[in-house]
Order: sequence, then structure tokens, then C-alpha cells
Amino acid sequence: MSLSARTDVAGTVARLSWVDRLKVVTIAGVVVVHVATAYVVDIGWYYEERTTSQVTPVLLGVPAFLAGVFGLAPLFLVGGWMAAGSLARRGAGAFARARLLRLGVPTVLYFLLVDPFADYLGGRVQGEPRTLVDYLTDLGGDRDLGPVWFITVLLVLSLAYAAWRRAWPARPRTGRLTARTIATTALVVAAADVVMWLRWSYFSDTLWNLNWQHWPQAAGVFAVGALARERGWLDTVPRRLGRGSGLVAVACLVVFTAFAAYGFATEDEALVRGLHPFALTFAVVDGLGALTLAVWAWWWFRERWSGPQGPVLAGASRGAYAAYLLHPVVLVALSGAVHPLPWAPEAKFVLVSVVGVPAVFAVGWLVTRVPGVSRVL
Repeated sequence: MSLSARTDVAGTVARLSWVDRLKVVTIAGVVVVHVATAYVVDIGWYYEERTTSQVTPVLLGVPAFLAGVFGLAPLFLVGGWMAAGSLARRGAGAFARARLLRLGVPTVLYFLLVDPFADYLGGRVQGEPRTLVDYLTDLGGDRDLGPVWFITVLLVLSLAYAAWRRAWPARPRTGRLTARTIATTALVVAAADVVMWLRWSYFSDTLWNLNWQHWPQAAGVFAVGALARERGWLDTVPRRLGRGSGLVAVACLVVFTAFAAYGFATEDEALVRGLHPFALTFAVVDGLGALTLAVWAWWWFRERWSGPQGPVLAGASRGAYAAYLLHPVVLVALSGAVHPLPWAPEAKFVLVSVVGVPAVFAVGWLVTRVPGVSRVL
């Protein structure tokens, strides 16, 4: 039986150890990147104690930037794949209601409570005189969705997918994902990127940190994941396609890094806006890099990490969603705890990363043990 049929036949989703590992590793990477923004990378965070070194930000800034642009692509692929399975089991109406509960409620709670609380903790450590009430009641200023922009996009894409399948039900099809499909999707993403970037520059801030610039990429990867579940595209990924996707992804990341570095150095936003070669190439690499990275990660984790999972992985996977939602608070608390240490920011970055990764998953798991919370998280 195909993977899709095997997980749908009983009306429930079987735990897939390689998916759990992919999810945990990706979220752990998000945690480390956000610790880096506190200490060594010049990107806004709830707590900042930046290094004065000129070398460290360059060495760590590049992987942090690439992780921010492409790192969530595997989760969007898995998200689309799981959404298709859930929609097939529940129907469009029940699926939409479940998504609003599982994705919509945490998004609102993050915006109203978690974001201001993390801001308050960070400000408290750094001598900010404002009270927690001040932060909770201030809906402007620095209020945003932080890393939860990913969940917001996933909610919008899920609801759009439910509406699409209600109007045009999926027809039974089988097949395999091909390089041609990946390339075609990348071109569609690139075209949407070009249109989106005419309104929101790739390098500019957006309202509430919604990151409109990345929505076409997310939509393309999500769509491939959903169609893959419906048509069995990813039930078997040939080694040639898996390894080839990895090589293409590396090439795209190199080109994207070079283009982005030039854009930041020149501070010319027009470089990624319009129909000139630089902007078009940047858009193609954005879509193709995300798609090939997601396919490679799917293939690699499924090939190498499909063995039984122990209690630690099971607990981390169970608490991964809550860990993602709450990790800013945990990290800021840890940064506050090590704030008095007379260490270089680089050393604190290492310490908070090493302690922070298991800490956020432990907190996430504990939160899911609260009665009623498991329905949402």
C-alpha cells in the first residue's frame, strides 16, 4: 500500500519517525538562529547583546540568513502533505474548523500575550522601565507575530486549499514527482515573487512581521506537498531525484547568497524589483532553492532516519509545536539568566544555544500535558 493510503485507511494518521525527526531538527535550527540574532547577527530580537567583532557576524550571518529564507521550506512541504491527508479524512468544513483551532488560536494568543511578554522580559533585563501592562496594551510599536508568521501563512494556505478542493474535488491520480514539476512550480513562484516584490521590497519590513515577501515561496512548496499527498508523488523518491535536488539546492543557496550580499552592500532595493535580469534570477533562485531543499530533506530524512524513535524523540516531537510558539520566551529568559556573566557574546551564544534547544522542547512537552491544551497544541 502507498504511504498515503496506509496512513489514511484507518481514519487516523500514523506517527512517522522520519517526519518527527525532520520537524524536530528544523525547529531546533530555528531556535539556534534566533539565539544568533540575540548575540551575533544584526537582526531584531526580543533581547540583544551584540558582539563588537567584525568577523563573527559575517561567519554566522550567512547561514542565519539562508536559514531564515529557506529553512522552513521542509515544514511547508510536510504541512501541505499533511493538510491533504487531513482534508481527505475530515472534509472541507471540518478541516477548516480544525485549522482555525490549531493554527488560528495560537496565532492570536502569540500576538496578544507571548510577543508582549517576550518584549517585557527582554526589556526588563536591559533596563527598560515599562511594565508588563504597558507592553500588553500597546498594540503598535514593536508588536508583531515574530516567528509565528510561519503559522499564519500555513493557516491562510490551508483555508485556501480547503476552499479550492471544495470547489474542485481532487481526482484519483498516481505518479511520481519529477524534475519538470519542480522546475515549473519554481517558475510560477518566481512570477509571483516578481509581482509581490513590486509592492513589498524583499529587504523591507512588513506589518506585524508577516513577511509577505516569502509568501509565494511558501505557497509553492505547500502546493507541491498537498498534490504529492493526493497523487502519491512522494511515496517513493528516486535516489537520483533526491540527490539531484540536494545539489541544485546548494547551487541555489550559493547564488542567492551572492545576490543578497550584493543587494545589502549596495542598499539598492531596485535590484530585486522589476523585470530586469538581476530581479528575475533572484526570484527563480528563491523558488527553486526552496523546492529542491524541501524535496532533498524529505528524501534524506526518509532514507536515513526512518528507524524506531525513542522516548526522547517522541516527547520532543509531541511538544514541537508548543516549543515553536513559546521558544522566544524561553530563550529570552535564558539570555536574562546569563546576562550578568562577563563573557563575550559569542560564548553566550554557544551556551544559550546548547541549553536552549532541549529547554524549549522540554517546555513544549510540559505545556502539552496541561489538560485541554493538547486539543490545540
